[in-house]
Amino acid sequence: MDGEAFLKFMGYAGILKRTVRKGWVEKVGIEDAESVAEHSYRVALISAAMAIESGADAGRAAIMGLLHDLHESIIGDRTPEEEKPDEEEAFLKVVSNLNPSLREALYGLWKEYHEGSSKEAKIVKQADKLEMAIQALEYMGLGYPKELLEEFLESAEKGIHDEGFKSVMEVIRNRLSEH
Repeated sequence: MDGEAFLKFMGYAGILKRTVRKGWVEKVGIEDAESVAEHSYRVALISAAMAIESGADAGRAAIMGLLHDLHESIIGDRTPEEEKPDEEEAFLKVVSNLNPSLREALYGLWKEYHEGSSKEAKIVKQADKLEMAIQALEYMGLGYPKELLEEFLESAEKGIHDEGFKSVMEVIRNRLSEH
């Protein structure tokens, strides 16, 4: 392992700890919004749990969850309305100094997620949406207005198809209707 290359790679991951999820700030006005790293951590945890529940490979799903937004360490977080720079090019830059086998393994998992080409990738895509809905619920609990959070919940629901994910969304909706 090339220690310098590995530290550079971890530096990109560190940038995500300081990269705020832009939609929460711009659309809801949340001053202390979650970071991309915080989001990715919970996406990975949701992905692993749902993969175990469905008999998929939890390790692959968790790694995809950790990698899915790593390109944002270079291009920043973008709202759906914004033009996105080349995410693949950015990801390749993040892994460019790693040894070839590690670089190819990580790139393969990132690409698999973005193409939605496996059961695990489909789980992670839904986990990404579910995490956003859970975060919206938490922000509502902190006093942010439900009307400003509705857009995030609707977006989450559009991306959720599997029954396990739908059952969690139903609980979120029920909790929101209580407020």
